[in-house]
Amino acid sequence: MMKQLAIDLLSANGYHENLRRVYSRERHHLSHYADEQRRWVIVLPLKNRALWKQYFSEVTGGASLDSHFREKLDRLKAFDLIREDDEKFELTTLGAFVADEVVQQFHAPHTMPFPAEAYADGPLHPLRS
Repeated sequence: MMKQLAIDLLSANGYHENLRRVYSRERHHLSHYADEQRRWVIVLPLKNRALWKQYFSEVTGGASLDSHFREKLDRLKAFDLIREDDEKFELTTLGAFVADEVVQQFHAPHTMPFPAEAYADGPLHPLRS
């Protein structure tokens, strides 16, 4: 009951729920959790089945995969690790074989198991923007 009361009070006072239980007066003002949320929304769906573009947009408050991760997605496609159609991204056969490494491309730098210099330099360096 307390949670619903808080939601009702925030809504009545002009606050919008941008992410699950993250409110702001302006929809474009996101908390520092929004960058992490965008990453979390990619990792498990892509690893386990498919990353649906519409789902990403819905759970990130309208964010676009293109505006945040297009460069990484294109690099993964160039190495035949993922494929894309109008609705989704999914792992290729090769990408499924190295699924953990593919989704590691989307981990936040502070969650990586090794420092940047421990990874081979190249287009699939996991800490490359």
